[in-house]
Amino acid sequence: MSNDQRKRLPAPASVNQGVAIFSNAGQIAPVASSGETGQDTIVYMASSFAAAIDTAVQNAQFSWDGIKFGTDISEAVTNSLQPSFVELLREQAKTGVWVHGDMVVDGYEAMDNGEIAQDQITTAKRGLDRVMTTHPFKGGQLAKQVLTGLIKKKAITIVGAGGAGIIMLLPDMQDIIKSIVQDGKTIAPLGEEINYDAIKIFIELADRVGELILEHMHQASLAFMWLLGPPDQISGPRAVEECPITTQYSELEEFSLLARYVLPGSIWNCRGKVFMEALTSLNRRSLVGILQVPKSKLGRVGLVVVRGDRSLKFSSTFGEEVDY
Repeated sequence: MSNDQRKRLPAPASVNQGVAIFSNAGQIAPVASSGETGQDTIVYMASSFAAAIDTAVQNAQFSWDGIKFGTDISEAVTNSLQPSFVELLREQAKTGVWVHGDMVVDGYEAMDNGEIAQDQITTAKRGLDRVMTTHPFKGGQLAKQVLTGLIKKKAITIVGAGGAGIIMLLPDMQDIIKSIVQDGKTIAPLGEEINYDAIKIFIELADRVGELILEHMHQASLAFMWLLGPPDQISGPRAVEECPITTQYSELEEFSLLARYVLPGSIWNCRGKVFMEALTSLNRRSLVGILQVPKSKLGRVGLVVVRGDRSLKFSSTFGEEVDY
C-alpha cells in the first residue's frame, strides 16, 4: 500500500454502534494498519494517538510493515512516540514543568517541603498535563513511565519545591537545583514558570560558567562571538548587560556565531543573567575582550567578544593598544 493509501481511512459501514458513537464524538479515529497489498485494514486509536501516528508514518518514524492484523501494537506505538515526547519535555522543562510531590527523587527534597492537594498540580499553569497537552502522552501513565526512565538514565531529576516537584534537565539545569531547594518559593513559585532572574549569581558560579565558555571557544576554534542588543535598540550598547541572552536571535540577518550557540547543553545559553555575568567575569580577568562594533547592515547593534590565545591574557595576544 502506498503512503497515500496509509493515510487515515473513513470508518467502515459495518462498525458497531459503540465505536461509531466515540468516533463521531472525535474521541477515537481510524488509522491504516496494514502495509500488505490486498490487506487494507484499519485500527481504531484515541484521536490524539491516531494523529501522532499519522505524522510518525509520514516522517518515517513508524511503519505498519511487519505488523499483523489483530495484534497488540501498544508497545510499538509507545516506542515510536516516546522521542517526540522527550523532545517536547526538554523544551518545556527550561521554562518549568511541575509534577506531583510523590515523584520527587530521593535526595532532592525541598528544605521547606509541605503538602498540597493533588489537583493543584493537575490544574497548574505549568503542570505536566497542561504543558504537554499537544502530545498524546500528556501527563498520563505513559508520560510517568518515560519520566521514570529518564531519571534512571540521569537525563533528568525531579526536585522538591512547595510540596510538589519540578523537572530539572541534567546536566543543563544542574546549576539551579541548589537554589530551588533552598529558595523555591522565590525562584520557582508553585506551578509557575522558573524565575531565572531571581537566582542569586555567586562569583564562583559566574567564574565557573565563564571558564566553560572560554574552554568551549578554544575547543571549537571560535575566535569570537556576537552579542546582540534588543531589536529596537538604536544606539550602543556599551556593556554586556545591555545584551540579554533572550535577545540573541535574529530572523532578518545571519550572525555567526551568536552567543547562545557558544555553550551547548547549558540552560544559561537561553535563560537568566548568568551567561552575561560570566562574560563580565572573563573580561574583568582580561581573558576576553568585549569590543564595540558598528551597526549591522539592517541597523542591529551589539558587541563582539574576542578571546586571546590559550593561557594568555587578551592584551598579550592583541596588544595593549586595543580598546576594550
